[in-house]
Amino acid sequence: MKFIIQIIPKLDEKMLSNKTLYNYKGEKIDAILPSQAIKIVKGKEENVKIIAILPVSLREQEDSIKSIVDTQLVIPSIGKYNGKVYGGNYDQIVATIFSGLVMEYLRLRNSEKLTEVIVEISRGQNIYVSALIDALRNFIVFLSLTDLRKNYKRDFSAVLAFAEPVVGDPEQEIRIFDSEFSWSTFFTLPIESANKNILLNKLPRFFRDFSDENEFRKMIQLSIILFCCIEKGVILPLFYVNLPSSKEFKIWIERLAEGMLRKIEENQFEEIRKFDARLFIRVIQSFALSSGILTLIESKNIALRTDEEGYVSLNILELFVDILKEIGEDVASRFLNREINELKTLQATEKPTRLSELRKGGEKEQNSVYSRFSDIERNFFAHAGFEKSSVEIINKDGEIKVRFVEDKARELRMYRGEIFNWLTKGVLTE
Repeated sequence: MKFIIQIIPKLDEKMLSNKTLYNYKGEKIDAILPSQAIKIVKGKEENVKIIAILPVSLREQEDSIKSIVDTQLVIPSIGKYNGKVYGGNYDQIVATIFSGLVMEYLRLRNSEKLTEVIVEISRGQNIYVSALIDALRNFIVFLSLTDLRKNYKRDFSAVLAFAEPVVGDPEQEIRIFDSEFSWSTFFTLPIESANKNILLNKLPRFFRDFSDENEFRKMIQLSIILFCCIEKGVILPLFYVNLPSSKEFKIWIERLAEGMLRKIEENQFEEIRKFDARLFIRVIQSFALSSGILTLIESKNIALRTDEEGYVSLNILELFVDILKEIGEDVASRFLNREINELKTLQATEKPTRLSELRKGGEKEQNSVYSRFSDIERNFFAHAGFEKSSVEIINKDGEIKVRFVEDKARELRMYRGEIFNWLTKGVLTE
């Protein structure tokens, strides 16, 4: 599937009845809008959908463009038109377009794959075109975070298309050009740069309208924990915090994007104007990242749960070595692989034993001055979370398994304690 996105300008009866001759990639096509010509050419390759972006000030054109576009997205307007003042703002428009694109993507996700987004930028007011390009950038980041494979860019492209202005002779041939839209996506948490107090302590009303306040805070918190564990290559804590599935994060994405569009449809512009549109986008992108990470984990048939005694098999933890590589966290992958291989060499028995009793020095090392004054937090990350005083190992049914000691495990399940604070330092905690 390809999306062609077009800002709808003011179209009078003459423009609607007299088509323009467009030339796109050597093919000459009579059409009202450039996006129609692009669709005819691109439609020979695969399914194409024209998404019309319609400022609310031009909403009277909805019926007249129904036959030339596939779907319409109404956005806030800015300025004065036909004697009426519209109080939209730029970020609000970006968030609305972004939400519309997210919903279009979610509607086709299970049946078709989105391979290209083409944005026509030569029609419509400059501020709407600028907002559309901004929304496109945020949407592409969203897509990249839902699919964390290194080769994702090979499967998807974004293009800016622009037609020559129509001046003078109405019979003239108008060429349509396009240019690749390049982007970069980094493995970072989008809300990391936001004020977490707003999300975790003083939730804006906009978010409260779509969800239970405590449930939403919990999803934000779990999104942060998941990212911190993967980024740092510390995997064992993921089995103690009761993470939701990738599908649950997608449900939240849909709930938020749909809620934004509903408020536009209900003309609740004043309420939307008061909320932080950039924060809204970052929340959806963060949930997309969580969904992308969990999709990779689920593809390996990994259930993020301990056994009845709180243990996790080293064989399961070893699967994360490849997962970390797949998303580009090569250093974290090497650290995790090294630690797992070392744990396999320990003389684990059927009796639960702390790593400190099996690693070099045993009891003598535990009682040494060096051990008593060592930096436990540093050791925690240096050993991919398998800090010797916090982890027990056992050889159970011929399989080597590990678990956090009971007090650490209990604290993690309650989202508190040393390990939780170390993992989320600078994000949830200072």
